[in-house]
Amino acid sequence: MAEFIFTLAMALKCYPLQPGGLLALEAVAIGMTSPAHVGEEIANNLEVLLLLIFMVAGIYFMKQLLLFVFTKLLLNIRSKMLLSLAFCLAAAVLSAFLDALTVVAVVISVASGFYSIYHNVASNQPEGAHNVNDDSGIDGDDRKQTLEQFRAFLRSLLMHAGVGTALGGVMTMVGEPQNLIIAKSAGWGFIDFFLRMAPVTLPVFVCGLLVCLLVERFWRLRLWRTAAGTRTRGVNRV
Repeated sequence: MAEFIFTLAMALKCYPLQPGGLLALEAVAIGMTSPAHVGEEIANNLEVLLLLIFMVAGIYFMKQLLLFVFTKLLLNIRSKMLLSLAFCLAAAVLSAFLDALTVVAVVISVASGFYSIYHNVASNQPEGAHNVNDDSGIDGDDRKQTLEQFRAFLRSLLMHAGVGTALGGVMTMVGEPQNLIIAKSAGWGFIDFFLRMAPVTLPVFVCGLLVCLLVERFWRLRLWRTAAGTRTRGVNRV
């Protein structure tokens, strides 16, 4: 189990097919399977391997475009509720035709870039001496509280984008690698897969967007009640 987790962790730092190949070689070495069976599985799932190879390589060249899209959303939409819905919807649309993990990685890159800039300004340190993981250089409780609120704001956007990739990834044949296996076994094309799965995926997609709005609505209501309670306690103390 430790070796399996270590190999999966390697996939975060390099191309994902090499760790998968190491897992297959390890399974053969310890007698879990035979080379013939491994070759048979590779032949049966060759389309999935080709999808991973070309999709991951293609998205690498589209990374700047994805960064531009999510950055424009973050800068131009002022309402938190609409911004969360836009992130969820954009992630769903992109993950329906691209790799979901890559879309999430791009959103994380956008959030990390904005947080680094905000943290640098709040800490008031030189560019070379700035450490985004160190809050000791931030003076004042107000700045620290604002920074924590900004972190919570970015975390909520990441969660909405992650849910969006799940909603969009199940709708098309290329949204997830396992969808390609299902489509091949059932003999479905791209349009056939979308139409046959639409009675399930489209209602789930709509419900997911509604849940996003409800979460943001109740989250804002909770913040308002917390702020009102803080003000009331302050007046009572006075």
